[in-house]
Amino acid sequence: MTANPSRPSREDARKATAEAAAQTGKALNQLARTASTAVQERIDGLGINSKDYVDYAGDKLEDVQQYVTGKIKEQPVKAALAALGIGVVLGFLLSR
Repeated sequence: MTANPSRPSREDARKATAEAAAQTGKALNQLARTASTAVQERIDGLGINSKDYVDYAGDKLEDVQQYVTGKIKEQPVKAALAALGIGVVLGFLLSR
């Protein structure tokens, strides 16, 4: 049986999933930094010592990032299909 040249191999799918996991991690890190900065600015405006709150939120966002990355690595096909589905739904909603 010959392989279909237009169909990606398992190795290609694994690499794509690993890249998606890495990009997700980077996006979550950026989100954590942005959220941390926004929270810090908001709390500074209130005059509250926010360092502890920001550290706590950053720790929780790191936990979420590790959880999501772990799940993607455990089930790469499922994660890729979920990402595809989310992309299709968002594309449909944004095209309206």
